[in-house]
Amino acid sequence: MLQKEYEQWAVAGGMIANIGSRIVEVGPGTLVLAANMTLEDHSFPTGRGPIVHGGAIATLADEALASVAFTLAVEGETTTTSGLQVDYYRPAALGRLVARAVVRQDAPSGLLSHDGRAG
Repeated sequence: MLQKEYEQWAVAGGMIANIGSRIVEVGPGTLVLAANMTLEDHSFPTGRGPIVHGGAIATLADEALASVAFTLAVEGETTTTSGLQVDYYRPAALGRLVARAVVRQDAPSGLLSHDGRAG
């Protein structure tokens, strides 16, 4: 179901279309997204050449986290990322960027805890 949603969202405009992410792998509680980060749309200039803008990386991570929760949602339920902390360890080069997200636990409150990384 998520694959069909992504195909529609990718052409509808908005953030998913801007990032250009595609589902590489999806299963209950797991998701891998890939996006092609381009000089024109996702770069930030530095003294050592362009890098992927941190906002584009955070957007891809946010998208992966909300979407992995969607893999466990019941029909008609909406999922979002309620909190996001991004720690940048090194600049990302332009080109293909992959985000992996896994649901770690299903809390009694109905909230999901996820773990994700882009790289």
